[in-house]
Amino acid sequence: MLPLHVPVIAQARSAGLFGLLLFGIGGLFHASTVHAQEPRLMFHIPSQALETALEAYGSISGRDVLYHSNLATGRRSNAVLGRMSPDTALTTLLKGTGLSARYETSGSYVLQAIPAAPDPPLPPNVGLYYARIQSALRTALCADNQVRPGTYRVAVRFWIDSEGSMLRYERLGSAGEAGLDDGIDRKLRHLRIGASPPTGLAQPLTILILPQADGASVGCEARETRGAP
Repeated sequence: MLPLHVPVIAQARSAGLFGLLLFGIGGLFHASTVHAQEPRLMFHIPSQALETALEAYGSISGRDVLYHSNLATGRRSNAVLGRMSPDTALTTLLKGTGLSARYETSGSYVLQAIPAAPDPPLPPNVGLYYARIQSALRTALCADNQVRPGTYRVAVRFWIDSEGSMLRYERLGSAGEAGLDDGIDRKLRHLRIGASPPTGLAQPLTILILPQADGASVGCEARETRGAP
């Protein structure tokens, strides 16, 4: 899932539509793992500005690519053409850029310069809370046809209170229509994560909702959604 830029960290895509931009942290997400028997996907990403290529990669693969904004400045991607696994595609895309990708759980990669000192591991409960945030927002938006994701792009910076509720948010730009913006604001205003933030969660967080790529799932549950109340 990513892009409208909000320094310090930018992204590509997550879980179909949602991408989490994390600020002021060292280690990101969980300890590294390796995908088993990854599906091979068709990639057609010409050589281009790296940040644009990473967004295209995210749209195809459904993976986050998280990175400090200045890592992409002035860099061009390698072309990625053909059917291959997401891991292979990202390695190919980054070839010659001076960057490498470290896989994190929850379908995310973190870019780092080569060579790079290993990041200290982030507590697993923080990584799980990131996933909980994405799930809560996806559920809220998917339940309302007015704001159901898939056709718009918007980024939101937000703070979560000690009870796991939305304390404050800033919508970073418009999703394209005043009515859509109002509906998204309404959902954000009443968002409940369902658990208190864990120790070590860096705030604010920024999440970016991306348009649906051709052939991709919006990530909403397979059920009829209702209109706005």
